[in-house]
Amino acid sequence: MTDITEYETKPTSEVRDLIASHLEVNNDSLDDIPTISGQFIKWRKVSVQAAIEAFITESEGACVYGIRKSLGPAAPTFSELLITPDQQLGPVSYVNLANGFQSQHPCINVGLVTGYWKREPIVVWLHDLFEVFNSNPRYFVAEVCCQSMESINDFLDVLRQRVSEYDPYRGKSLRLQLDSAGDIDTVHFEAKPEVKRNDVILPPGVLDSIEDHAIEVGKQADRLRAAGQHLKRGLLLYGPPGTGKTHVIRYLTSQMPEATLFVLSGSELSKIKKISSILAELTPAIVVFEDVDLIAEDREETSEGGSTLFNLLDAMEGVAEDMDVLFICTTNRLEVMEPAIASRPGRIDQAVELALPDANCRNELLRLYSSGLRLNVQDPDTIVDRTSGVTSSFIKELMRRAALIALGESGDPNDSDVPITVSDMHLSKSLDFMLDPDQPLTKSLLGVHEPVDTGNMKRGKTRGVGTSWCGI
Repeated sequence: MTDITEYETKPTSEVRDLIASHLEVNNDSLDDIPTISGQFIKWRKVSVQAAIEAFITESEGACVYGIRKSLGPAAPTFSELLITPDQQLGPVSYVNLANGFQSQHPCINVGLVTGYWKREPIVVWLHDLFEVFNSNPRYFVAEVCCQSMESINDFLDVLRQRVSEYDPYRGKSLRLQLDSAGDIDTVHFEAKPEVKRNDVILPPGVLDSIEDHAIEVGKQADRLRAAGQHLKRGLLLYGPPGTGKTHVIRYLTSQMPEATLFVLSGSELSKIKKISSILAELTPAIVVFEDVDLIAEDREETSEGGSTLFNLLDAMEGVAEDMDVLFICTTNRLEVMEPAIASRPGRIDQAVELALPDANCRNELLRLYSSGLRLNVQDPDTIVDRTSGVTSSFIKELMRRAALIALGESGDPNDSDVPITVSDMHLSKSLDFMLDPDQPLTKSLLGVHEPVDTGNMKRGKTRGVGTSWCGI
């Protein structure tokens, strides 16, 4: 950095002249005007942009300028900006950043904002801040210059409040991307699911119990907090693959639209500590840990010490009791999870089994997944009986295969205006294929839990394997 004392006379530039003119001081006095920096984690740049835009809207005659010359790959600091000779004004550097699912907004990457704060002229220099030996910026900086130190501090206080107020992340479904140092680099938006209550098929009372624990606590958050009751809660959903654990989570998410959603699985479970560190700013929140049994048997210590599962449970414990946060864990193998849960009491408050659907549930699932089809089924009881021991996802696939068979037999399979008519025969053919004893792997992948008959069979239920993301 060049020392200002090296110059016998004050350097002049188009940028310096603009700043001096706006602050109503002469060129020689400009270096005596105080400047204070406000630092923001870089992934909050889009929130800073919203706060700056609010200031520009409120400040009469506010302008945004760019520069044509930089001292290097990084933008100059404000002091460097002032002492660089022949620094010229130029176009503002913008970058498009996500501010919602499939939505972007242009944000100032490097720019000079001039305006008035409580009738005092003020200048804000916006740029990334690079740390030594780090090629990626960690912070986004707002350097504020004004003749009044009090006005600078007041401006920065309001700016920070607005960054939180205009936060586009709260209430959205988010996925964190970490940099090589393990810090948050980018926050990605994902689609939030929409699932109606009638689309969740469970035995009587099961969904009510889940709703009371997950949703009602959030609805009464203010009253409970005022009464000294904790809001943080943990829910464990367990049962065979394909019984609807993911589907229930999607329903809960759709019923809590104000909640910020994080869904972690596999290696992403290691991000829980980073998520925990920002939860206070994003509540209410839902944090989902999928298939935690896959890490429960991993006894290797992480770089932070302890197994991944125990670190996850410890991170849950670290979240403040009065924060409106719902942790949801799913597992296909409760027996693997039980020792860890027992050794860390208080993390999970309720465990709910999502079992294989009984006859009534299978009948409702057939109704649900026939939506959009024209059913001409004369003997539905036979179909219900033949699907004993299967999962919800199996029935969903059953209806699709039956629809494809029906389309293949129709005169004009490409006529979208004609409803697809599915009959007993189409369902029977689909079941014959899906329950074929000579295709054990296919049955396993479809979530068939033995014993299952290929004809009119009796109910059976044992353990099996399948896919957990088929949902219902």
